[in-house]
Amino acid sequence: MRILFLHGWTSVVGGRKPTFLTENGHELINPALPDEDFEESVRIAEAEHTEQQPDVIVGSSRGGAVAVNMKSRDTPLVLLCPAWKKWGTATIVKPNTIILHSRQDDVIPFTDSDELIANSGLPPESLVEVGDDHRLADEESLEAMLDACFNVCLPEWSEEQKELLEQDWDALCYSAAMRWITATKDSGWQVVHGTVFSGELEKRIEHAWCELGDIIVDLAMHPQARVIDRYSYYRTIQPEVSKMYSADNALMLSLRNGHQGPWDESEQLPPDEDSILDHPAISGKYLFPQDRFVDDPFLVDVQGAELACFRKIVDPDGFTMIHFHGNGEAVADYLPYLADWFAEMGLNSLFIEYRQYGGSSGEARLVAMLGDGEAAMKAAGIVPEKVIVFGRSIGSLYAIELADRQPTIAGLIIESGIANPSERFLTYADLESAGLKEADVLTEVELYFSHQMKLLEYENPLLILHTEEDGLIDISHAERNYEWSGSSQKQLVRFPNGNHNTIFRANLTEYMNAVADFMRSVQS
Repeated sequence: MRILFLHGWTSVVGGRKPTFLTENGHELINPALPDEDFEESVRIAEAEHTEQQPDVIVGSSRGGAVAVNMKSRDTPLVLLCPAWKKWGTATIVKPNTIILHSRQDDVIPFTDSDELIANSGLPPESLVEVGDDHRLADEESLEAMLDACFNVCLPEWSEEQKELLEQDWDALCYSAAMRWITATKDSGWQVVHGTVFSGELEKRIEHAWCELGDIIVDLAMHPQARVIDRYSYYRTIQPEVSKMYSADNALMLSLRNGHQGPWDESEQLPPDEDSILDHPAISGKYLFPQDRFVDDPFLVDVQGAELACFRKIVDPDGFTMIHFHGNGEAVADYLPYLADWFAEMGLNSLFIEYRQYGGSSGEARLVAMLGDGEAAMKAAGIVPEKVIVFGRSIGSLYAIELADRQPTIAGLIIESGIANPSERFLTYADLESAGLKEADVLTEVELYFSHQMKLLEYENPLLILHTEEDGLIDISHAERNYEWSGSSQKQLVRFPNGNHNTIFRANLTEYMNAVADFMRSVQS
């Protein structure tokens, strides 16, 4: 874990606390902060945050005040006896904050932290009472700081994940690992197969667990130790890794082999095997790269390609519309009019260009492009809570995928969207000449493009726009997407005029009003 450590007044770089964090496997950024200039200290901390992109910020005493007053987006905070009343103007902290304080602190009263928690509307457990003085340099306090750095970075578990963490998984580690990745909405989880030493059997045994960055979930462990930081897990359990699988690959192997692991060499996926949906007989019949490009692109590096997107910023702290276009269109087709319309509503915009479209490199492939929207969002440094995702036609596939990967987005708009992509893929695909089986296509569509499952898990505002006269993608697709959605704030707007390609201009006033009303509700 990368930690930005902000020291206290008259303290030095490389003190006991940052040294302890380094000794426990963390990468430390520990800048010198001038005692005599608080504003300069904040500027230094912000510059380090921007350049180093830490996973968590730890602020001690005056360094805690710096952490509270600096711009740090959604980076979690761990504050040690924060001197927020002595320096700066901030009186609240962000939700992902943990404060450690001692009641015996004779420098900064414990009641100051109590007040800060109350001001911020945080639960009482966000304030941890520990230690016997202001320094918090005793062993118990150092361990509490270490735990807080890990706990403050944990995602919020879904109800299904909470249930899995409580269930009995004794001798079911492979099943448990697969259940975990199917329950999680974060695509970054990996399933790990290897061996661990069993004290009971006095030998190494095969085992499976899940990893996400520095977080380990091992459901076969004791319930109190099932979520643990990676450094501690590898130091104490001493696993030997044999295979690591992405969530998608693990699910594919489970489907293909009919069991949840371990998978021997004969059952592994061939090296760099693409989804059959990326075969030219399918992707090549459904994606039609266009050569119209934007003059000043926002370039995004993705695996195997560079995307020539477009970005317009009108308010750095405002909402951003992330737009995915149709399969016979390009980002250039929507500029400048759509970006200007979004700007009139106070919205920044990020138009995603597909691989091989416009000025983008790479090859247009249905599955390979699934993570490109998330990559562009992260490259732009936009937090999901400030994002509205808009997908038109085939762009609905990638809009729904981004909403699934980032479920805290502020809103989702689907225009002329697709409910079951297999109905579209099979209409145009040339399976026979490619030697592909329809059953295999349907299996992979269910794996990668299950809109029913993805929309069921999406609970934030949803707007669906479709014309009754769409002869390309029937309005029944809109009806199904609406029905499947788990959102309690969803609306289906049915337009009487136009077709798949003229829906916007044929219903201009009604269309613009529907989107504007939706945006006002999201922004409020």
